[in-house]
Amino acid sequence: MTHSDFWLSVLASIVAAILVAVAAKITLERWKQLAIGFGATGFVALIVGVIIFAGITVTKEVSAHV
Repeated sequence: MTHSDFWLSVLASIVAAILVAVAAKITLERWKQLAIGFGATGFVALIVGVIIFAGITVTKEVSAHV
């Protein structure tokens, strides 16, 4: 994996995490009884971003060796 591939994966993970955070915040605004703070939503988005980054990285590595 080259440096540009790595940073592309990082960028894709950041964008995905932001989209998840925004979508979660909009959804949670509709159901106030389920709403958690934006900090907690951001933490969840961070975890999702890490999972997406790992998935992208594993997929690229597996496809490179096939």
